[in-house]
Amino acid sequence: MRFTFISKSSRQLYEEEKGGKKYPPGVVDAFFDVVNLLGEIKDEKELWKFKSLNFEPLLGKLKEFHSLRLNKQYRLLVKLRTDKDGNKFFEVGEITDYH
Repeated sequence: MRFTFISKSSRQLYEEEKGGKKYPPGVVDAFFDVVNLLGEIKDEKELWKFKSLNFEPLLGKLKEFHSLRLNKQYRLLVKLRTDKDGNKFFEVGEITDYH
């Protein structure tokens, strides 16, 4: 699937590897793994196969987002969008501390 970034910090981390030092070991590697996976899958339903990602829609003020687990503490927020041609894509948001 196609993906874009809605978070400047996530874009910089992915494209320039800037800002990764503020996260614990392993979180940045998991971020790259998950974002690259988003680019490889054909649709969001494939994410359900990866139980460890715990792909789920969020509720409340974040109801427009889904989360993907990076580790036990950190999640990557993404929005699932549809373009004018009916093609789905992800907008990659922030890495958040879940606790």
